[in-house]
Amino acid sequence: MDTEWIFLINPILVATNNSNILGIRITNWHDGALYNNRADAFILSLYTPYHIISLHYVGKFADWKAKVGIQISKTKTFNDLLVELGFAQINAWDAAAQAFHPKGSDRYLALFPHGQDPFQRGTQEERKAAVMALGVAIGSEAALSTLKIAVDGFYTVLNDADISQKGAFTDVTDASTSLEDARVAMCIAQYANLGALMQYYAATPNSVAVYFDLKSIRKGRQMLFTGLVKKNYFHKIVERTLLPDTPLMLTNNGVTDLKFY
Repeated sequence: MDTEWIFLINPILVATNNSNILGIRITNWHDGALYNNRADAFILSLYTPYHIISLHYVGKFADWKAKVGIQISKTKTFNDLLVELGFAQINAWDAAAQAFHPKGSDRYLALFPHGQDPFQRGTQEERKAAVMALGVAIGSEAALSTLKIAVDGFYTVLNDADISQKGAFTDVTDASTSLEDARVAMCIAQYANLGALMQYYAATPNSVAVYFDLKSIRKGRQMLFTGLVKKNYFHKIVERTLLPDTPLMLTNNGVTDLKFY
C-alpha cells in the first residue's frame, strides 16, 4: 500500500495551520538565520527574495491584529449604546412621554405598545427598529418635539455605530484572507529554501538545522492526514483522542464507498 512520502509534505505549512503566532516565530527565525549567514553568496541568494516574502507576511499579520483591535473597539461602542438604550435612554423617554400621556392611555400605548421590552430585548436589529418606530410614532406632535429630537438623534448615533462595527468585521475578514495568502506564500518559500539548503549541504545535512526553528515546526500538530486504501483492505489514517464536539472533515476522492470509524 502506497503512502505519501514525508519529504513531499511541507512541514512549515502543516505547523502553522491555524497558528499565525507560530508562523511569525518560524519565519523570523529562518529570515534571521539567513541574514546572519548572508556573507555566503548562496545563502544571500536565498535571503534576498525570502526577506521580502517574510516582511510581507509579518506586515499582513500586523495589519490583521490592528483591524481586530479596531473591530473589538467598535463592537464595544455599539454594545455600550445598546446597554444605554435598554436602561437610561428608554427610562428617560418613557418619563418624557408620560408627562403628556399617562401610562395606559391610548396615545401612550401608540408610542409604547409593548412597553420598554422591545428596547431591552431582542436582536440588535430589532432594538434599533424599536427606536426608529418610536420616532415615527411621535410624528409631528408638538408636545413631544423635544422627545422626538432625542429619539431620532440617538437612533442616528446607534445606527452609525452599527454600520461602523459591521464595516470593521468586513475589514477583519478581508485582512484574514490576505494574511492566509501571505502565510501560505511564506511556507512555500521556506519549504523551497529547505530543498535548496539540503542540496547545498548534502554532505553535511546537519548544517541545515540552524536555518529552521525546529522546535516550533515540530510543535505544530498535524491536522491533515491522507492515505490510499486497496480494495477489500483497511488503512489506519490516524489514531487520536478527540472531544465529543471536535469537527472532522472526511473526503473520499475515489469511486468506491469507504467506511470510517
